[in-house]
Amino acid sequence: MDKKFEEKLRSTCFKMYVSVLKKLRDLQKSIANLSAVKEGNSNDFAYAIDVIVDQVYKPYLDDLYKHNEQINILSEHYSYPIRDNAEYFVLIDPVDGSRELMRDERAAWLIFAYGKWKGKETKLKDIQGVILGRLPPSREHIYEFILASETTEPLVYKFDLTTLRGRNIENLEEWEVEKLKNRGLNDIDHSHICFVAPFPPYKHVAEIADNFWNAVGNKVIFNEQYLTTAGQMLAMLEGKISLIVDIRKSIKNRYGVDMLCAHPYDVPAAYILKKLGAIVTGKDMKEESFWNQPLIPLNTDMEFIAFPNKEMFNKYAEILKNAINK
Repeated sequence: MDKKFEEKLRSTCFKMYVSVLKKLRDLQKSIANLSAVKEGNSNDFAYAIDVIVDQVYKPYLDDLYKHNEQINILSEHYSYPIRDNAEYFVLIDPVDGSRELMRDERAAWLIFAYGKWKGKETKLKDIQGVILGRLPPSREHIYEFILASETTEPLVYKFDLTTLRGRNIENLEEWEVEKLKNRGLNDIDHSHICFVAPFPPYKHVAEIADNFWNAVGNKVIFNEQYLTTAGQMLAMLEGKISLIVDIRKSIKNRYGVDMLCAHPYDVPAAYILKKLGAIVTGKDMKEESFWNQPLIPLNTDMEFIAFPNKEMFNKYAEILKNAINK
């Protein structure tokens, strides 16, 4: 990808991010402003926070689409005509973790990914860069803007409202920057594991988690449900979650149940994990099974299993595979 164009994408994303931070600070004075249900279907909802963020982002995306004929913009909430001759795609989840943020519990994330457009054959492996913007609850004072691409090692820019008050939040050069590191754990004992099951029928996921727990010898493991895929993956890099298992797609198909699954715009943070030596696979424990999943259509059900490093993969991949297939 042309460096100048890549920088334009980053600049647009950063402006979007800062704009929504300012908007949220005002609205977070009352969670009722953010948590009202605006739209619903069989297994998911759009809340007020989704609508508000969409309104902030849309002018930036409209301008990006209008003045760059070489891109397609793909998003959970925005609809732009597909250009058959486009060279690149931009994939966006405006608020990954609405339910965490609207109740003022934990941070949500802006997900902004881009890569080579190959029409209906475009897959996760065609991602060439990922940007994540942390949307914190009202009581937290740290913003994070994370960049990673084919030409850029993973970097995290931080703005601490308590120490950087004299700096301009709209100028990324005035943020503190450091390399993003993988501090993932080397064992699951006395750690948090995320068997993703925030939506009913969770009992089928729990059965698989029990199979795994019994197989590893009843180790001390704590259940973690962080309702944002990007948040889960970053928590793994921080050593807060030792294993992520999201096989809702298989559960849905196996039992014929109505279950919300991850979609292409939920999982781009896996690109950053891969850059830092973590392993993300399909339920068969093969990396290609994950990366060969299609981006189109956007409502495609997806699943993944994430290990923080090769050591954890070697210890638990086969055990987990047997627990899933039992």
